[in-house]
Amino acid sequence: MKTPSNKTYELLKASGWYEGRQIDIKSIVTKMESLGFYFSEGDGFVKFFSEFGNLNLIFNTDNVQHRIIFTIGPYEHIIPDNRLKYDYPRIIGNSCNCLIMIGYYNDFGLLVIDNDSGEIYHLQDGEVISLGEKIEAIDVLINKLSRREVTIWPQPGWWSKERYSNEKIGPSTENVQTVISNIKKGSNIFVNLNKCNLTKIPQEVYESPNVIRLYFNSNSLQELSLEIGNLIELEDLDLSTNLLTELPESITDLEELTKLNLSNNQLNNKVINRISRLKDLRVLNLADNEIDEISETISSIVYLRELNLSNNKIKVIPTELFDCQFLGVLNLSYNKIEEFPMTLSDHQYLYKIDFSHNLMSEFADEFADIKNLQWLNLSNNQIEEIEHLYDLRNLEYLNLSSNQIKSIPVSIFKEMPRLKVLDLTNNPITEIPEEVKAIKGLEIKL
Repeated sequence: MKTPSNKTYELLKASGWYEGRQIDIKSIVTKMESLGFYFSEGDGFVKFFSEFGNLNLIFNTDNVQHRIIFTIGPYEHIIPDNRLKYDYPRIIGNSCNCLIMIGYYNDFGLLVIDNDSGEIYHLQDGEVISLGEKIEAIDVLINKLSRREVTIWPQPGWWSKERYSNEKIGPSTENVQTVISNIKKGSNIFVNLNKCNLTKIPQEVYESPNVIRLYFNSNSLQELSLEIGNLIELEDLDLSTNLLTELPESITDLEELTKLNLSNNQLNNKVINRISRLKDLRVLNLADNEIDEISETISSIVYLRELNLSNNKIKVIPTELFDCQFLGVLNLSYNKIEEFPMTLSDHQYLYKIDFSHNLMSEFADEFADIKNLQWLNLSNNQIEEIEHLYDLRNLEYLNLSSNQIKSIPVSIFKEMPRLKVLDLTNNPITEIPEEVKAIKGLEIKL
């Protein structure tokens, strides 16, 4: 095994890992055994998860942020489907048995382990990437995967024929009629009809239930057909930048949907009530619509990881929103919010918050309990004091620009050891304390 980089060790230690770390995973093993798994002390999953379970690593490569999270929840997603039981092991080889989920890379890349060998793999869109074992695998994720400096297992012919082709056919390379022709042949599972000046989704799309990605942004769609419910395999749907005012009831039939982009339409409050029945949704973008109230039914999307409600007319954040316990990214910028929510403290996955361009003047002590928060934008509000912004020990970026802050308390920044950027531009601050200026590695913008 190659020696992992210093960067890998630093990220691991910052996330809570240490040599000899062994967390108690008895309850996890018990739950998984109830789902049909069987474990012994020397199994690959038990060894790995006891040492690295529940760690959350965030890092930048070439100015792009990446995230690794080792978690086995939600539990129903660790039940092996045909892909984990048969398809992926078939690519890897006869020595590989059923794979077990251990986490995510950038939310959509699944991390799994071969319980017999301990080998870890990254799976996404039909690609199978062998990473190695334990720290070696983490080192590859951090230093090589984002740059594609990895060996990708070749996809055999049967893969694309059966379901998981990564072929992208759209107007960027062929005209609309060619796309429709390919749909009729059954060769399209990725349908790209962006920017085609269309007023409706072609009927041929609805007659192809094997479609798993449908991109139809920047058109002139005013009404979504009830037949959208026919696409029962659909996982990724982009209807942004259209003219939609409502969604049909049948959209709730898309039980496989994990990513939904409805930004830049004319949707109102009713849209959340309808979308809330999509239990498997991971990423939801409703930015640039006409929403002024977040329905409490949003708590039904319990596995939601990323939510964008920016540039709407929202005034109040309901407590039910934070029942989405896996929420990691929350964007409520450009709204009319006056008060900071009081129920964030229990969120171990929340790491990025954008509340910029609102009407907030203060926030409560609970804010300091978001222990894994790493990126926070509170710019363009009416904040005068920041004493309650303490004990954010994982915070790396803090934007407080364009507020009414007059003084900087030294004590709170001593409790932010990882802070790299502090933006205080456009505030009535007369002086930055020398103790704050002396903080090593901190860039202060005035």
